[in-house]
Parts: sequence; structure tokens; C-alpha cells
Amino acid sequence: MQSNEITAIPELLDLLDVAGAVVNIDAMDCQSKIVEKIIEKEADYLIGLEGNLKGRLNDDVRLLFESKPEGIIFHSDEDYDKGHGRLETRRCTVTEDIGWLKEQYPHWKNLHSVVEIESVREIKGELTTEKRYYISSLAAETKSIFNAVRQHWGVENKLHWVLDVSFGDDQSRIRKGNAPRNMAIVKKASPRLSLKRMRKMAGWDNAFLEKILAAEF
Repeated sequence: MQSNEITAIPELLDLLDVAGAVVNIDAMDCQSKIVEKIIEKEADYLIGLEGNLKGRLNDDVRLLFESKPEGIIFHSDEDYDKGHGRLETRRCTVTEDIGWLKEQYPHWKNLHSVVEIESVREIKGELTTEKRYYISSLAAETKSIFNAVRQHWGVENKLHWVLDVSFGDDQSRIRKGNAPRNMAIVKKASPRLSLKRMRKMAGWDNAFLEKILAAEF
């Protein structure tokens, strides 16, 4: 799946007009050739590092934020989210004083800033902390970077969560022929009905099933 995404992303970018947009990609697809394609399409990038194959780059960025050397300017911003018994504090820290990093990693085109996103969650008095690191072609403007990260998390929360929980996407063993593509269309076709009800109606009514398969909403 990872290799398929790595080859598919540049092909997808060729089909899209992303000029002036920010392309936000998970760590598993952090590849210099993908970055080159993004820049070629006149867009900016914000790409995760944690857990990908670029371990040394991730370690160097992490150590930079942990040590915060004198003479390097860091910009920070915070936001808060409260609900369902959970309080979450998110802190975005950015620096563009990374001349030494660009010298070590010259193949990352237009690398302009590095980012740390720290999430501190409090649930029933219990605290957990998570830190994520990113490379970016954006200037060190915390509000615009924070906004790009939130939008990316929104995809995870609104789409991936629904696919995983409602449709058991991660557990799916559909592999042969066009079946994976067909099921992906069905799962993402979402009229103004609950997913549970939509699945029942598709089983009861062939006309409704055909409408889903045609994605006519």
C-alpha cells in the first residue's frame, strides 16, 4: 500500500491544479520526489516525519526542538479543545532558522521551516502527551501552519474514522480485481442518511444500491 501511494501521489498531482495551495501529506509518503512534484505544481508542502523512513531527519528535527539552541528563533501558538470529558491543548512551534539542516538535506527542495506540534490531552485527570514533527516550504507563520494541520486532522476525524468504525475498513480483506475500488466508492458515497440506514436501504432496494454505485447524490 505504501509503495502504491508513493507512485500514485505524483500522478494525482499531475491531474490537479494545486497552485497556491498547501499539500499536507502523512509521514509514510515523505519522499523528496513527491516534494519536487509539489513545487513543480507551484504549491507548498507540509509533510510529517514521525514514523517514516527518514529516521535521521526526524531525529535531527526532534533534537532541534528539544534543545532549542541559543540564537535560533522559535515561534509558538496554542489552541484548546474541550468536549466529551476531554481537554486537549495543542501547541505549534515553528522555526525557519534551519540553514544547517538545509545543508545536510539539500535534496528537500524549497525546505523553509520545521514544525513541532505538541498535543497534551487530559481525560479523567490523566495526562498524555504526543509530539509530531514536520518539514515545510511555508514561512514560520504559526497560524497558517496550525490551520493546515487542523484541516489534515479533519480528514482523519471525519473520513478515516467513519471508514474504520462504521465499515471496518482496516479489517477488510477485499483484495481481488476491481472489488477494493468498488467498495471504496460505496463507502465514501454519503447521502444525508446515517451510514447504518444507508447500508440497510442498499440491501433492501436495488434501485437505491444502483444510485450509490453511480454516486448520484
